[in-house]
Amino acid sequence: MSGVSLKYNLSDIEKLQNKIAQLGKLDTADLMSSIGVEIESQTRRRLSDEKTAPDGSAWEALSDDWKERKRKGVKIGGVLVSSSGGILEFEGSLIDSITSESGSDYVEVGSGEPYAAAQQFGFEERNLPARPYLGLSDENMDDLAAVVNDFVDDHIKEAIAA
Repeated sequence: MSGVSLKYNLSDIEKLQNKIAQLGKLDTADLMSSIGVEIESQTRRRLSDEKTAPDGSAWEALSDDWKERKRKGVKIGGVLVSSSGGILEFEGSLIDSITSESGSDYVEVGSGEPYAAAQQFGFEERNLPARPYLGLSDENMDDLAAVVNDFVDDHIKEAIAA
């Protein structure tokens, strides 16, 4: 008898489907930690280099009084400290205090410095304007998307190789 016969072996496809299904059960704690570290870096860069709010708007300039205090210096803990740094830089405690906490489904980034909230939101009673430094710009979001994509790509490669 002549003819054509086709035979399909779907076991490899089923294995691949099972591996892909496992991606939905990934432990994302490492991903969240990586996102936190990236946002910390972005925030420090904003404070030291960009000197703008996450939306790209310029921070209000320092008052003449604060410019003079930064130039002359201020005693902190009995030590005279002066700064030629940016608007939100004085002795470096804000930039050094940026930290993140994360779990499998969250990331928190912020500062424990007592004056950090006043810088972010302003403090009307002290005539301190808001100078937002925490948040995500469009470029920051693109960077975070790359972190997530790399994480997913790496796990897909591992699943296929297994």
